[in-house]
Amino acid sequence: GRALARLMWDPITRSIEGAARVVIVPDAVLRLAPLGALPGAGGLPLVESGPLLQVVASERDLVVPLERSRGSGLLAIGDVRFDVSPAAAEGRATRDSGGPCALLHGGGFDPLPGTAAEVAAVGSSWSARAGAATRGPDDTVRVITGAAARERTVREEAHGRRALHVATHGFFLPPRCPLLRAGDGGASLAGLQPLLRAGIALAGANQ
Repeated sequence: GRALARLMWDPITRSIEGAARVVIVPDAVLRLAPLGALPGAGGLPLVESGPLLQVVASERDLVVPLERSRGSGLLAIGDVRFDVSPAAAEGRATRDSGGPCALLHGGGFDPLPGTAAEVAAVGSSWSARAGAATRGPDDTVRVITGAAARERTVREEAHGRRALHVATHGFFLPPRCPLLRAGDGGASLAGLQPLLRAGIALAGANQ
């Protein structure tokens, strides 16, 4: 517990000194860590020795009211390259042919070529509407397609946008799909944290 506290808690103690409440939005594997049970001052668990800890599922639970945080412009994502190269798709099982668990065993997502025209049309429509309303910055349109539609790029470009249009595959794997190797507790983790089994497919997802 002390080793984990050195990684997760100790680096922020100076920043939150004097705070009566700390709101936590855990990401990825941090969702599985019992933060309140980590040792704090005097070796007591943080739930007893630290500030009030409040865990929320998403940053949106903390944002300012809509009228103060509207953002501007549109980000549209489509025609995503799920395979790095066309050859990577040869002989691959699909979600339909192998069931949803096939995604974890050499399966993958099929192309959605029609979404290229979709995001182009959405972008044109947004520009025309924004131009008619003379909004200024709100007529900004960013369209990301192909291999460029990777997670990091989408995260960066999504910041500050008023609207996102995402034309891609989504998935939610049933609990029976083994997320980890046998003996690693994959079934129990998936049962406790359904978000570990859900997501959207962006560029390179089949790799």
